[in-house]
Amino acid sequence: MSCEQKSKGSLGRNHVPPSGWCKLNTKDVLRTEVKRIAWQKPPSRWCKLNTNGMQRSSGEAGCTEAIRGDTQEWLCGYSLKLGRQNSLSAEARGILEGLRICWSMGFRKIIVESDAKQVLESMQQRKDIEGNSIVSKEIRKALNKEWEIEIRHVY
Repeated sequence: MSCEQKSKGSLGRNHVPPSGWCKLNTKDVLRTEVKRIAWQKPPSRWCKLNTNGMQRSSGEAGCTEAIRGDTQEWLCGYSLKLGRQNSLSAEARGILEGLRICWSMGFRKIIVESDAKQVLESMQQRKDIEGNSIVSKEIRKALNKEWEIEIRHVY
């Protein structure tokens, strides 16, 4: 059930809503759970690649990445302007570029963290990411190199 709030301020216990309002029963209220979300450092001798892709309303997309070590030190970070593409493509491209940089810097134990659940699931299942067969193929090639990679979904 949805209601539109028509005035601000608190309402008393015995307040009768004006017509056009709706009354919520406690059974209609969703319960929420609050979780504390914080970055955690990787295990000893590992590094973490955190990625994020985005798309503006204009269609322009980009991605940002940060690579940090096991003592939380900053190892590398960057952002890329990708041109017109959707956010899923930007997420996938960001992960690919991050993996390429990790390899070129000699990191061989990587934890990849992203909020792009669909991209991460495709990576784990070695399937094409929707509409991104070329990037998907390049990600699979990167995953097949001689290194250890953990893939994690984060918020």
